[in-house]
Amino acid sequence: MAGPDLQSFIFRGQALQLYRKFLRTIRNAPPDTREELHRFIKQEFRNSAAANDAYAMKYRLSEGRTQLKQLGETLGMTAA
Repeated sequence: MAGPDLQSFIFRGQALQLYRKFLRTIRNAPPDTREELHRFIKQEFRNSAAANDAYAMKYRLSEGRTQLKQLGETLGMTAA
């Protein structure tokens, strides 16, 4: 049984890193919206986990980075 190829392995690491950045960013959200944001982010990442081709993975990571930046700006902070 073959494991994931190198590119999938790299994308998975990048996705986990992005997910952690989202979690750090929402720490600064108001308490009443934090749980809702967490559920939304978790669901989006689960939905994106089905991506199996390189183009889709790259697109979703790029889209996630853009959304992270927007969320950071909305919460009044810079998302690194």
